Amino acid sequence: MSASQVTTSSPTPPTDVSAQPEASKSTSATPGEGGEEPSADGSTPPDLGPDDAGRPLTLQDVRNRDTLRDDFGFADDTFKIGNTPTPGIGGPVKGCGRDRIVTLDLRPAQQFQTLSYRLGQDANSTDTGSTNLTLVTQIWGNDNEVLVTKRAKITSPTDVEADIKDVVAAQIVLYIDDTDCTYDSRVTAVVSDLKLR
Repeated sequence: MSASQVTTSSPTPPTDVSAQPEASKSTSATPGEGGEEPSADGSTPPDLGPDDAGRPLTLQDVRNRDTLRDDFGFADDTFKIGNTPTPGIGGPVKGCGRDRIVTLDLRPAQQFQTLSYRLGQDANSTDTGSTNLTLVTQIWGNDNEVLVTKRAKITSPTDVEADIKDVVAAQIVLYIDDTDCTYDSRVTAVVSDLKLR
């Protein structure tokens, strides 16, 4: 099966480093654990509804936005994908393989048909020694079911889309493919044109 084919297995979830503070990243956690994450001001992110269909989503729309922003340095910004300035949600993905995933949590709540985005690596902030690394993304649906898996090199971003009509909670999972990486590998992942339709 090619990397771009849809997978419908329910894997044992790897460690989700985006749900843990920096000091405890080596311990295991279940992705999405803990339900809705309140923001720094005590509020939870707004629910996504029909009015959000087709608009580009930002970090503000992601349930675990505070953890991604404060603990991992993710931000809404303009990144360099290939030679093109691209607005999106971006931040560092570190480590090697599925033991060091980062997740972006969304709650489509069965109100949308598809989740789509473009995955790339920021050319300005990825170290020269990391330009050969492959960034992997998966979209997980209910019960951590893998809906799609795609890969992106620094020179070749990729479009990602999954059918989510029956999905209550979705996660965009990011990690570095373990074929060429080391424990201290690091790339800057960029999720652009993130939309629910």
